[in-house]
Amino acid sequence: MDRAAWELLAPWEPAVRARLDALLEGDGGRAHLRRVEATHGREVARFVSLQRELRHRALGRFPDGRLAALTSKGLEQATAPEVADLRAERFAAERAASGGVAWDACCGLGSDAVALTRAGVPVLATEHDVQVARCAALNLADGPATVALGDAAAPPLGQGGRIMALLDPDRRSEGRRLAHPHDWSPSLPMALELCREAGLGCIKLPPGLDATATALGGAADVALEWISLDGELRELAAWVGPWSFAGPRRRAVALRRSGAREECVGDGSAPAISSSPLVAGALLVEFDPALRQAGLAPEHGARHGLEPVEGEAGYWTGTAEGRIPMARRWRVLEVLPVDRKRVRAALRARDIGPLTVKTRGVRESAQTFASRLRGPGGLPGLLAVTRTPGGNVAALLEALDETPRSTPLVGDEGLEPPTPSL
Repeated sequence: MDRAAWELLAPWEPAVRARLDALLEGDGGRAHLRRVEATHGREVARFVSLQRELRHRALGRFPDGRLAALTSKGLEQATAPEVADLRAERFAAERAASGGVAWDACCGLGSDAVALTRAGVPVLATEHDVQVARCAALNLADGPATVALGDAAAPPLGQGGRIMALLDPDRRSEGRRLAHPHDWSPSLPMALELCREAGLGCIKLPPGLDATATALGGAADVALEWISLDGELRELAAWVGPWSFAGPRRRAVALRRSGAREECVGDGSAPAISSSPLVAGALLVEFDPALRQAGLAPEHGARHGLEPVEGEAGYWTGTAEGRIPMARRWRVLEVLPVDRKRVRAALRARDIGPLTVKTRGVRESAQTFASRLRGPGGLPGLLAVTRTPGGNVAALLEALDETPRSTPLVGDEGLEPPTPSL
């Protein structure tokens, strides 16, 4: 969209959000867009058409409508509201204790900044892209926020007042992902320096980042928090400085869109635990990905009397009764070698036909196993195929916990939907 269209919409005025909503009223058909074009010009009509499409796409992620003005790239990169609200809660608690203003250095469309203002935290949001900055200004028009063109290269430090920095380094260049933290903008070392200069800071990082191989690993003033949402790993947050909520240096948080939250904290130094075979009558347990990525599975497993299943596939087993936080459980009904005749006979005995198959540590896909091993019966069944020192085994399971709806149902990461026999 060109400058003339932006000037016509006057995006720096708080009233423009209402004007944009008014322009978006209607069915979005050709007649509606022709009326907008006749009154405001072709560029504004194109903008209105794009906003209608993006708002429709945003409904699944932002049902509360917190983002009124959108761009395609910005919508893809915007922080999920549940994750942004969790972070805003931390900032709000710090502000209540000691005051301060949040500086969202790379605000994008302002998803984090909106969460901060809703939590009562004043925000200075900076963005280097003029069009994205103007979208952020629209999205933050109703809150205690100032949006300005700028980035982390020009921090508002040394201007008086207490600053809590929030940095989201740009990890793309010319459409490519930049794997090395030194290539990000700002680089990870620079982001850490900015947070330390401010006194308090939070850096948003990819959840799969190997923290031990970066400047974060041995930093005494950094606490690491891995966050999942409905079973999907979303973010690693590095909290720099003496945040009041920070205790142990590692934290795993499992969020649900229902509003539920579970946390586990530790230092990742639990003693090694001996592994156990998977046997009928025991539990098969899979920890939340945030817990696994944080390296807290051994500590958490020990607390609940669990041992890793032999074979290093990432499953745990035990006999504990009751729900286990940050975990999904299945009762093991039978354990068999991955032999088609023996598995189908076991399924026939339970009148099981279509299979939901979970794989971990094996080469073949879940779809392949589901089509090859399905039984002749009519009832649905659950099967886990995993690696053990003695070879691959198939465990017939009974579900004990509800599967989060948003859990990825692909490959080795979650239960797949039943695959019909070929």
